[in-house]
Amino acid sequence: ADGKNATAAANAASSAAANHAAGRQVQADALSNIEWIDRYLTDTLGAPPVEEYSEFIEAFADITDRARRIAREKEDIKRDKRVKKQENRRAATDKFLADVTALIDEPFREKAVERSSSSYKTFVTPFVEDLTSPYLRAVSSIKKNTPTELAKEINTFLRSLDQLLAMNFLSDDDAFESAAKAFFRESFPNADAVFNA
Repeated sequence: ADGKNATAAANAASSAAANHAAGRQVQADALSNIEWIDRYLTDTLGAPPVEEYSEFIEAFADITDRARRIAREKEDIKRDKRVKKQENRRAATDKFLADVTALIDEPFREKAVERSSSSYKTFVTPFVEDLTSPYLRAVSSIKKNTPTELAKEINTFLRSLDQLLAMNFLSDDDAFESAAKAFFRESFPNADAVFNA
């Protein structure tokens, strides 16, 4: 009989606990999340009601809003500086390239400074690309006389093309050199042919 009484008592306790939990669940479901949290804070934890700390909540919300606004303003300032720096760099690059272009000899100018379609800083002519690329990577390193010096180097090379294309260094007496001279003169009659090759 004691075993039956113990089992009945255990079942009754389990049933009472289940009913109590179900009652709390129904009661909790009836409350919204905010109300439930507020009730938990006040009833269980003994926190003061919302009305007593609403001033703190408003101050906290104001501070966080102000912090977000300041962070956005700082990001806007950084972005504006970055854009301005890029614009200044582009303007300096454009001025440098215009100065160099103006100083290159006329017969070669158009071909020498022809730029790639993929980048405004890339030249089609390899030796011009090699000479200008260090300056275009570091525009701040360009000095006042850099365009003049660079144009002088380009002009010196381009002027030597005419002498090279004349092929006078090859002998007419030697059969191989004579044939090479004829071939190169035919293949490259002028500087334009070299640029277009």
